[in-house]
Amino acid sequence: MRITYLYIFLSLCALSSCSDTDDSAIEPSGIETGYIVPQGNNDFDSDIVKFYEDYGSYLLYRFTDKDAYWTPSKWTNGEPSSDESQGKMGFIYIAPDENYIKPQLDLLNRTWFNHYSPEFLDKFLPVKILLCSQVQYCNYDFSSWPAQIKGADVPGYYNYDNICVSYAKEEVLNLTTEQETAFEKGINRVFVDCMYGQSKLNPTEVFKASANYSIASTQNTNTKLWTIGILQPYYSASPENDWKQFVTMMILYSEAYLNKEGTTINEYDTKETSWEGIFSPVKDKSGLLKKRYNMVRQFYIDNYNVDLQLVGNTIYP
Repeated sequence: MRITYLYIFLSLCALSSCSDTDDSAIEPSGIETGYIVPQGNNDFDSDIVKFYEDYGSYLLYRFTDKDAYWTPSKWTNGEPSSDESQGKMGFIYIAPDENYIKPQLDLLNRTWFNHYSPEFLDKFLPVKILLCSQVQYCNYDFSSWPAQIKGADVPGYYNYDNICVSYAKEEVLNLTTEQETAFEKGINRVFVDCMYGQSKLNPTEVFKASANYSIASTQNTNTKLWTIGILQPYYSASPENDWKQFVTMMILYSEAYLNKEGTTINEYDTKETSWEGIFSPVKDKSGLLKKRYNMVRQFYIDNYNVDLQLVGNTIYP
């Protein structure tokens, strides 16, 4: 079985620790960090090796806290509030049960990898996909006062050069249709966040020139903004934001939802709920939104052999 090595040299950065991991544990510049596959002699290890050979992305089930939580500026692990601690926003992973890596990989193939072309995966997957039994995001819960930081289960979480994914545990064998659908929507959203976070969702020059961003900050209602072909929020409108949102639309919503007739306009709804019927004549009066959406869609068809809208049609039937 082939053994493949990747060496990552960490640049010297000003590091701040906001975790229970001491600053002194952060490796300085010049220390080698390597990943090796296969990590074991399991039947699924050959699939992991092939995945790396095909796409240059490591599926790791043995890794350290640093692999998951480290960024150049801080550690990103969270902590729920307790009697001893006020808690800290961030995410938490629990190490995988290796007995369930194979069904977890099957789940990832069904709900994530199989939606995209090899060319797309090769370009846009992160360096590391960390296989976990459970991933939680720790955030403030205002259901009681004073607010507490609580952890909530999530399908996955993007951090710097990796995505942590859930379900390397017994529950993966008995997921309901609703649970698998929720995981599918969640992990593909995390994938979009990863692509954007790693500066891989770059608008073309033609796309940038297709809308007048110089006046966007004065178009404070949906109708005004949509008429010039730009998406909310108006106060931070940019080609990069619009490109990401069009990609998100395609991957997470169906054409039927985006083209739905008879929808009403809430002028100050800046959330994804406003995308229902976004390309209907009621909302896209000038046709510029659909024109710019088509630019993005065609770009990935032409360059990466994938129609991203077919992903949304599958995830959101």
